Amino acid sequence: MRDSAVILLLAALAACRAPRIEGSGALVSAGEHGERVEEIIRRVEPIVLQALGTRWDRPYHVAFDPEFTRFPGYTRTHDRYVRVGPRALESPALFEHVIAHELVHVHMTGDWEDLPGVLQEGVADWIACVALGRASRAWEGPPPPPVLTRRMLAMSYSEYWRLDAEERIAIEQAAMFLASTLVFDGRPPVAKAPTVRGSPVSPGAPAAPAQEAASSARADSTPAPPRNGPPGCEPEPPR
Repeated sequence: MRDSAVILLLAALAACRAPRIEGSGALVSAGEHGERVEEIIRRVEPIVLQALGTRWDRPYHVAFDPEFTRFPGYTRTHDRYVRVGPRALESPALFEHVIAHELVHVHMTGDWEDLPGVLQEGVADWIACVALGRASRAWEGPPPPPVLTRRMLAMSYSEYWRLDAEERIAIEQAAMFLASTLVFDGRPPVAKAPTVRGSPVSPGAPAAPAQEAASSARADSTPAPPRNGPPGCEPEPPR
């Protein structure tokens, strides 16, 4: 019991010593990966804040945990504690994407938190791709079939993780398509425009040309389209 208390105390002291990035609430404790994490946050966080129009108004911690192998990255809801694990190190592009993706989860407050969970993942993936310069703000491919979009909106996390790889790609594609419309079109099809419940930030990014809503597509039986955007702009690998 005493050893556990000492470990918890040391972890708390390490968090207190973590330097805060200037202009950000991020406290980074990532060992040899710390400088890279800080560089990504400085570069990406302003774009994330502009796209969402909301921000987490308290400090948050970003840590690299070599023992965290379940997911590439994870953001705890109540305090926005971000854990990045060794699975994020598979490539430099994936490492950047994981950090950018989790930053979106950190700052997704207000009405964004009311979105279905799988759609929140789509928003995080899409903004990460745009912030990293791997996708344009307007969706460039055909919309997914409406039946797929409806399924995605009704899907629980547990159901999502039980999908096979091909089904998961199709659901992620539908989530990213709808996310691109939610974030950049200025005409959200399934949610109100987000309100700021934390510190004020810059107005949202300029709206891209309006996308046709998924409901306007007629081919319910059409196979899922290929991934949108250039190579490297893909959702995180299966968790």
